[in-house]
Amino acid sequence: MSKLPDAPVSYPVSIDDPQFDPGLKSGDGGGTFDGMEARVSRLEDKMDRVEGRLTSIEVTLARIEEKLDSKPGHWAVLALNATLLGLALAAIGFGARVL
Repeated sequence: MSKLPDAPVSYPVSIDDPQFDPGLKSGDGGGTFDGMEARVSRLEDKMDRVEGRLTSIEVTLARIEEKLDSKPGHWAVLALNATLLGLALAAIGFGARVL
């Protein structure tokens, strides 16, 4: 690869470029940037809050599901309406004979 002229690095550049220096430390696992620990700490705190919210959502969904399971289904409501309609028609049909 040919050497680029000495000029300010404009990104994006190739990592094979000798001028490429993103400020990373060596590969000893010692971290990358000095301010990274504070950023990671803030992200971990936010993730704790996200996990709390997700737990709250799961609990709410479980409650909704429980309530929906205790409600009568579509066919039960239809059968109830049909029964009431039948009783009303029977009362109309036999009511005149009884009185």
